[in-house]
Amino acid sequence: MAKLKFHGQSTFTIETDDGTRLVIDPFFDDNPVSDVKRADVGAVDYILCTHGHYDHFVDAIPLAHETGATLISTFEIVSFAETQGVVNGHPLHIGGGYDFPFGRVKMTAALHGGQVHG
Repeated sequence: MAKLKFHGQSTFTIETDDGTRLVIDPFFDDNPVSDVKRADVGAVDYILCTHGHYDHFVDAIPLAHETGATLISTFEIVSFAETQGVVNGHPLHIGGGYDFPFGRVKMTAALHGGQVHG
């Protein structure tokens, strides 16, 4: 049976029945409620980033470097990650999808407000 674990904020790890490991919105080291630090995450096969806000993306590039995982996100995020040395990127256009070995990923648009101080 697949295992899903919540690490606070919006970060999840999934281990599929065949042992494939995914991280969604990696925010470990600066996350005050995370139960794990990035260095302790272990092997990762795929990193999925829903968008480029700090608390969804900050650990994606270091984690990709450390594990060799494939980064799945929007074209813009994957393109930026490649300028930072990420070599395994798979961009998806919003509304698009792709059948990966672990299952289908569909990039669905979701709108939400930004953060305003003051």
